This record gives sequence, C-alpha cells and structure tokens, in this order.
Amino acid sequence: MNIDFQNKDNKDFYCLWSKITTLSVVYFTQTIPFLFQVRKILLKHGEREREIFQYHYDDWPAVSLPHPNSIIQFRRRLRDDLATRNRWADVGPPVIHCSDGGGRSSTFLAIDINLRLADTKKLVDVFGTVRALRDQRVGMVGNPDQYRFIYDVIEDYL
Repeated sequence: MNIDFQNKDNKDFYCLWSKITTLSVVYFTQTIPFLFQVRKILLKHGEREREIFQYHYDDWPAVSLPHPNSIIQFRRRLRDDLATRNRWADVGPPVIHCSDGGGRSSTFLAIDINLRLADTKKLVDVFGTVRALRDQRVGMVGNPDQYRFIYDVIEDYL
C-alpha cells in the first residue's frame, strides 16, 4: 500500500503521525532490489536517535499472490540483514504489516515460521502455525489461496 505522506486528508496515515510533533528525519536512504525496497531512516526525537530499516515488498496486491520464489528472496534478504546487524538485540523483532494487518502479513509470518522450523527442526506445521496466528487475531491467513500459497512457498524452498 502506498501512502501519500504529505496528504493530511489520508486518515490512515495522518492520525498516526500527527501526534508526533518533534520527530525529525536525519537521513533517508533507499535501495531497490528486484520486487522490494529497503529503506534506512534515522529518526531523531530530542537527543534520542533510532535507525529504522523498512523492508517494503511491493509486488503483492491484495487480490492476488506473488511468485513463491520472490517471497523466498525477500525473506532471505530480511533474515540475512537481521543476522548481520543483530537488530533483535538492539530494537526487538521486526514488525510485519500489510494494509489490513491480516491476510498478507500472516501469510508471510506463517511462511517465515515454517521455513525456520524446516531449517532448525526439519519439520513444518502449517496447520498449527495458522491456528496459533488465528488464536491471536481474527482474519489471519484470510483465504484458501493464501493458505495454499504457504505450502507452495515451502515446497519451492525445500
């Protein structure tokens, strides 16, 4: 989802950011590998600074599915960068979010969880993973196509 950051009429965006009055962007860089973008942003609030890395996968429309290999490449880049930067120790785990916060986000989470299971324990549990996600929030993995897509990605990965 693209948001016009300058458009105050965009309620989805403006209600979140309008409450922060003293936040400044110190620098902003962007790289654009195939099918996704990586942005590095340094935010400053008073004397505190925080470096934010945003991984924006922009080839997954709400009404269709991307190619499984492109999701594998995106996940590999995200995981490699997290391991290199040790980001979890500094700022916590990544935040995964799509426009509605349910279907595509949870599909990616289910893929990531199962690929980590496959790598570390040599097993996958798509049903159990999706059930656990749905226990935490309604609407996770929103339709049968997304559910099948999880299996397609895992199959291509393995």
